[in-house]
Formats: sequence, structure tokens, C-alpha cells
Amino acid sequence: FCSVFKMYKKIAILGAMEIEIEVLKNIYKNYKVHRVENIEIFEIVEDDKQIFFTNSQIGKVFSSIVTTLLITKFNVECVIFTGIAGSLNRNYKILDVAIASKLCQHDVDISAFGHPLGFIPGGKIFLESDKTLVTKLKQIGQKLKLDIKEGIIATGDQFISTTEQKEHIKKTFNADMIEMEGASVAVSCDTFNIPFIITRTISDSADEEGVEDFNKFMTLAANKNASLITLLIKEL
Repeated sequence: FCSVFKMYKKIAILGAMEIEIEVLKNIYKNYKVHRVENIEIFEIVEDDKQIFFTNSQIGKVFSSIVTTLLITKFNVECVIFTGIAGSLNRNYKILDVAIASKLCQHDVDISAFGHPLGFIPGGKIFLESDKTLVTKLKQIGQKLKLDIKEGIIATGDQFISTTEQKEHIKKTFNADMIEMEGASVAVSCDTFNIPFIITRTISDSADEEGVEDFNKFMTLAANKNASLITLLIKEL
């Protein structure tokens, strides 16, 4: 993966929700559109960097397809994924920003063959975010006086809503967050040896405190994520 002195010229930003990409369109106004079958990729050149951003859609399959496309067709050199996540950690509150230190797939289960949950033959249970990218984003957070969390993300093609499910995932993987795309993005990046970072804004807390106006929350979260990501890109 990248060294401290690595400078990236081709950077990908992915978001699962449409609103996350709309916010980026408003920031990077003079973008070019690439269409690959049903997928739209937006490109902007800024400070000698090519920045590609797109909506990955929800779930592991779509996010893995789009990540692989960006790596193989557009030759991106690092991947940033932004979005929201549910908290399994009582110290993570709504609208907190959290970075994945490492990620796993909580819905992978071949334990009938004696393997631990989350294990895939030829793969790993946990994949780690690029440490340099994590450090840079946390430094940005410190400058902005933001307490950016760092923890384990558990990814699965399920919306986890019950206390029993949450406790099982938390106990099995020591997870701090749950969502539906991060680990599949990580698998694609790891396969092609591309550094990545997954950053999430917390949408609900471990004590099941709800978000009354989800649309309002998503707008706040998308703007918060975009502000941090654009600052991160300037540092790369």
C-alpha cells in the first residue's frame, strides 16, 4: 500500500446514496460524465488530480462492481468511500464521523466446515484501511476540532434492526459499526492492491435512539462527509 510520501493523481470517491453524489456535484461543478453501461462516473480535474466520483448503490454486489470498474477502467490509485453507518458502540453518537480501522463481512458463514464467521477461503476475515489515509483524515479532524472515531466496520447485505442481531455482530467481530458496502469495497481494493479508506457518519446510536427526520439527517451527513473528503483530497 501507499507510503507516507505517496501522492495520488487519480482518486475515486464512492457513496451509496444519491444525495452523497449530489453534494459532490455541487462542489465539483465542472465535471465530465462517463457512462459505462448503466453506471455514470463523474470526473473533475483539480490541482493536477483526476477525481472520479459515483454512486455505488446499496449493497455489497453493486459497491464491489463499481469499485472494480474504477480501478480497472479508470486506473484510480486510491479509493475513498463515504456514507452512513449504524453504531454498535455506545461512544459513537448520531452525526459523529467514524473511520474504519478494519472491516469484515458479518453475513459470510461457512462455519459448517469449521471456519470462523466472516472467513472466505483464500481471503481474510478482516481487511485494514490504509493507515496513511486514516492518519491524514484524523489530522484534518483535529484541525477542525472534530472527534473523529476509528473502529471496526461489519458489512452485510442486511439492514440490521434488532438488538439481538446487533449484539451478535458486536460480540462476534468486536465491531463498532454496521453498514452494507464497506467490506466489499475493501475486498475489491485489496484484490488489486489499491489503498482505501472508508468513512461513515453515524445514523443511529447503539441505544436505538432514532433519527426523526431522516432526509434532514442525510443532508447534514452528506455535507459533513463531503467537506472532510474534499479537504483530504487536497492533502494527497
